[in-house]
Amino acid sequence: MNRPANSSIPHPGTELYDVARDEIVNEPSVPAPDVAGPKPGLLKRLVRRFSVLGLIGLVMVVFWLTIAVIGPWIAPYKSGALSSMDVFAGSSHAFPLGTDYLGRDMLSRILYGTRYTVGLALAAALLASLIGTFFGLVAAVSGRWVDEILSRLFDALISIPSKVLALVVIAAFGSSIPMLTGVAALAYIPGAFRISRSHRGQPDDARIRAGRAGSRGTAVLHRTRGSAAQHDPSDARRLRPAFCVHRVAA
Repeated sequence: MNRPANSSIPHPGTELYDVARDEIVNEPSVPAPDVAGPKPGLLKRLVRRFSVLGLIGLVMVVFWLTIAVIGPWIAPYKSGALSSMDVFAGSSHAFPLGTDYLGRDMLSRILYGTRYTVGLALAAALLASLIGTFFGLVAAVSGRWVDEILSRLFDALISIPSKVLALVVIAAFGSSIPMLTGVAALAYIPGAFRISRSHRGQPDDARIRAGRAGSRGTAVLHRTRGSAAQHDPSDARRLRPAFCVHRVAA
């Protein structure tokens, strides 16, 4: 291969250029994969999930549940002990919340009574929810007559004032913790029944139609988009999302 006589004259295609290092344009590098950061703590997840009022309610519920569990162990006096001769005493170092009309410490009575109050309310709420939800679902899936009979019975029960009902039952059968729990549950059963009964779908609901079509074949429920308006642009109803049911033969 022949080379030029003068080496100072570069060969065609082999010219060298003086380019500064910072003027060199590098090729775009491959972006690094995103590395998941540390998982947020429990407090941050609760703040994201619940509102401020929800967090306040959660703190109050947890506080009283804790007091119901450990209350008798941290009470300064026994529940019914006559700890002072001074009735209706004010707040002091020995009695932070004062005394009642018999000279009993109010703080100790609250700490002891929280277990019964919270336990009774929790048991009554669970019992009322279970019974009311059961009858509500029975009424929702049964025929018209069963639904009407149950609905009228609970409507009649909810029309009775709860306090009057509790006084009549306690006067007739006596006062005890199981009786108080039953009376409180009986007062809240109609509300739980109405809530669970209200979730029954209307006859023109797409989901109900899909369930009924499933007995004769396979029903497919999906959501349509506004692109369906391409078939008939003059129909404005197609511009809104809607639920459509397509039945596939068995």
